[in-house]
Amino acid sequence: MGEIWGPVIGSLGFTALIITPIIINKLIKYKLEIAKINAETTIKAEEIRARNQLEIERLLAQDKNLQNQESPRSQRRFSDDEEYFEKPDRIRDRL
Repeated sequence: MGEIWGPVIGSLGFTALIITPIIINKLIKYKLEIAKINAETTIKAEEIRARNQLEIERLLAQDKNLQNQESPRSQRRFSDDEEYFEKPDRIRDRL
């Protein structure tokens, strides 16, 4: 009975030596693939954030340009309103 255990343990050890590097190689490839997917996802997310930030900056610049174009008109309106509130019966003064 002791003669059987020697070859059995030897063949199991030999099989383990052959299979272990194959399994480790597949695990390494799997982890690298996961890391690659995570990196691509992060890059895409940063690209979307950058594009959104650029769009926001464009909209703010466009809004600022519109406000600069309208500011003389709005300043005139406010000054007219201020004059109106200071002298509500100014038309009577002119007559």
